[in-house]
Amino acid sequence: MLTAMKIAAAVLAAAGGLFYLAFVPSAEATVTFAEVAQKLRDAHTLAYRTTMESPDFKTPIKMRWLFKEPSLFRTEADGGIVSIVDGSQGKQLILDPAAKTALLLEGKAPKAIDGPAAAGGLMEHLRQLTEGDAKPVDDKVIGGVRARGFLVTVKKLGMEMTVWVNPGTRLPLRVESSYRFQGKETRVTLTDFQFDPEVDLALFRMEPPPGYALRKAESDALEMDEKNFLNPEKAAVAMLRNFAEKSGGTFPKRLDDLTEFAKVFPMKPPLGKLPDAEMLRVTQLMTRFLMATRPLKGGFGYKSAGVKLGDAEKILFWYRPEGAANYRVIYGDLHVADVAADRLPEKPKP
Repeated sequence: MLTAMKIAAAVLAAAGGLFYLAFVPSAEATVTFAEVAQKLRDAHTLAYRTTMESPDFKTPIKMRWLFKEPSLFRTEADGGIVSIVDGSQGKQLILDPAAKTALLLEGKAPKAIDGPAAAGGLMEHLRQLTEGDAKPVDDKVIGGVRARGFLVTVKKLGMEMTVWVNPGTRLPLRVESSYRFQGKETRVTLTDFQFDPEVDLALFRMEPPPGYALRKAESDALEMDEKNFLNPEKAAVAMLRNFAEKSGGTFPKRLDDLTEFAKVFPMKPPLGKLPDAEMLRVTQLMTRFLMATRPLKGGFGYKSAGVKLGDAEKILFWYRPEGAANYRVIYGDLHVADVAADRLPEKPKP
């Protein structure tokens, strides 16, 4: 379970030096990031590949992504699982072609498709950026093209990434980002972009191919409304409730230690095989929590010692929204309230 969680939750060096650069066509054409973002917004369908590298992975995890407006996503892991998301229905279908098994997760469909969480995740956030979100960096040779680099900040996700652009087409060639979890760095690279490729709608069907054994499950992690999906307290409540109900009313000692969750959810599916519905729900809730709390400038506080599920007077989790005087806190019975700093279990970090 621990290994599966690390894989679920997820930069090549350029060679040649100055000698090689001397024989690469010059990138004299000027390009602004606003032009790049507009190109992304103009695309109705988009395909690209991702490569994830981490000390926890024996080999990089490579996946192919296909997106179609307004809310259709398909990912294919190299030699493994296929995942299809239809945001308009709040559904996710996961296929294991080798075993011919399928898992259909049904969540809460949004009232309207609006926002990055519903319309394309990370790429949709890039589509919404402006020139003020980007800073130029040095050129880099990619596939024989001297690409222009931009360091962009996605404030809603609390992350930075470098976008390398073909100055002739104004289209991205490569996107690099990284994040640290449990003291280890995971690097994510996006490549092989295709803009407005021909797409067969059958690739997004919420029905498995003939001959597949189908299982169904509900998932409150499939929240397609961005305001709720990236809301720290909603994400924390969902994850903590899931843990406490499985553990008999206790909460994890730490929220950044996957071994805590592996003890309570000890399933160990074969690597690359279709996960159990419960295990998938756990990893989805944890991923949502990490995404929702990452942008918090002051971080968050958490103290579970002596707190049981149902303790309405004991504070379990807290954070301060940007610009707010008071803190938002979650109590042991998982209700949420505003409190002053002097009522917190611990003195907040400066």
